[in-house]
Amino acid sequence: TTVLVDQMAKASSKSNTSVAQLGDAILTVGGTARDMAGGTTELTAVLGVLADNGIKGAEGGTALRNVILSLGAPTDKAAKLLNAMNIEVYDAQGNLRPLPEIFGDLNGQLSTMTQGERTQVLNDIFNKVDLKSVNALMNTNVERWQELTTEIDNSRGAAEKMANTQLDNLAGDITLFKSALEGAQIIVSDQMTPTLREFVQFGTDGISTLSTAFQEGGLSGAMEALGTILSDGLNMVIEKLPEMVDAGMQL
Repeated sequence: TTVLVDQMAKASSKSNTSVAQLGDAILTVGGTARDMAGGTTELTAVLGVLADNGIKGAEGGTALRNVILSLGAPTDKAAKLLNAMNIEVYDAQGNLRPLPEIFGDLNGQLSTMTQGERTQVLNDIFNKVDLKSVNALMNTNVERWQELTTEIDNSRGAAEKMANTQLDNLAGDITLFKSALEGAQIIVSDQMTPTLREFVQFGTDGISTLSTAFQEGGLSGAMEALGTILSDGLNMVIEKLPEMVDAGMQL
């Protein structure tokens, strides 16, 4: 999972897409991506190329899934066309070849045809709605494929670096400050809440005691009760002081 997140971060920084859009695309491709020879590297590279051509998010994922299905399980007509053009979709072990290689071969064969013939062949192999994506993949040069693939292969730590870069500004400082405050809040809550509750409860009881003493003994009775309350309060402070110091040190 960490590897894929790093690859997504690198692909988003090296192509015209975002991590969120790549996430949507990958979710849409789903289990079909298992057939890709290059694994997650090829997956993110292909989605990056599609994004460079304005095909992003779930739209890119749908296009890639359809392309894989069209090549991996072609119609009879499409299979005959691919065979006639010597386009090998599978390798000797029966695994789907990398899409950049397949589309490179396909582009080579179509380059000798007229525009009308090219369109007809592509219509026979792929869904018409996917032709924009097919042309994008087919027209991407070898250098671009290699560049993007190499960058994604060397993506270790890319997600952390992206996060650090995004936090290296005032908004990031505020985010980190809020995070620190949340941590402090947890410490205060865990360490000091029980003690503070005892103080609050003591205060509540003290006020009730003072009210009763005033009603029964007037001002002198209230003052006597107050002395007792203050004495008990001081004893509580002394008793709880180590806990408060410990919580303060952690804070």
